[in-house]
Amino acid sequence: MAAVRLVWRDSQKTCDPPRLIFLDETGASTDMTRRHGDCLVGERCHDHVPGGPWKTMTFVATLHLDGLVAPWCLDAPRNGAAFLAYGKTQLCPALKPGDIVVCDNVGSHKVAGVREMIEDKGARIYLPPYSPDLNPMKQVFSKIKTLLGKAAERFFDALWVAMGRTIETIRPQEYRNYFANSGYVSN
Repeated sequence: MAAVRLVWRDSQKTCDPPRLIFLDETGASTDMTRRHGDCLVGERCHDHVPGGPWKTMTFVATLHLDGLVAPWCLDAPRNGAAFLAYGKTQLCPALKPGDIVVCDNVGSHKVAGVREMIEDKGARIYLPPYSPDLNPMKQVFSKIKTLLGKAAERFFDALWVAMGRTIETIRPQEYRNYFANSGYVSN
């Protein structure tokens, strides 16, 4: 794995960052809460955490140097059929010839028809076996999940709305910073 990571690191120097599109998925749920808090020295920090049933959504999006592209929430787990639907309805309409879709090397990204659908748009898909710190989308998801934990929405529809609000708070320069932090551009 270390050797493959080095190969990917070396290839970053030859990448055309405006052509890179990082695709990833994450989950958000109605039991999300802040994990840390502030209080007076010597006192405990208390907050309410739900203990009952919660609902989870899957959030799929792609990250371009200029920001999020084709964000999509679904009330279901990620699987091949869901990813194929995402590709047809969200991802492919946003692709331009020459784009390189970089995504995790997982089974749902390899279902029949995905590669062909992307290549029909003049783009290509790359499934590198590399470390998550080389994927700037992981940093975007970290920020989104922190803000969703702070929002602490307990109802699915409210969580859905909070996801949209949270995405809107991320500024264009932050996306460029995520690319820089992962080694694709210099700041």
